[in-house]
Amino acid sequence: MDGPKYIRALYNGINSADDGFESAVNFFTDFPNDNSGNPFYWPYSIVYYLLTAGDCIDIVGIDHYPGTWSMESYNSWYQLDMLFNITDYYGKKAAVME
Repeated sequence: MDGPKYIRALYNGINSADDGFESAVNFFTDFPNDNSGNPFYWPYSIVYYLLTAGDCIDIVGIDHYPGTWSMESYNSWYQLDMLFNITDYYGKKAAVME
């Protein structure tokens, strides 16, 4: 996965000109969990990014909108609880973003 390397390169480029910014990454949450450690299942991806480039990441967002194309009910926000658990553990901010 080149994603964390890319995030680090972007961070370093921006930071060389302006160190007063916050960086954000966004994860698509609707990959299925097949319970096999699928690396594309979003919580695993977030943890991987935070372990490999976490010092360059301030905000972790998820792309999830219950009741729309995700085919889940309007009150299905368990993904947000999962995100809060991860971001709280790693000391990051959480967001819902596109």
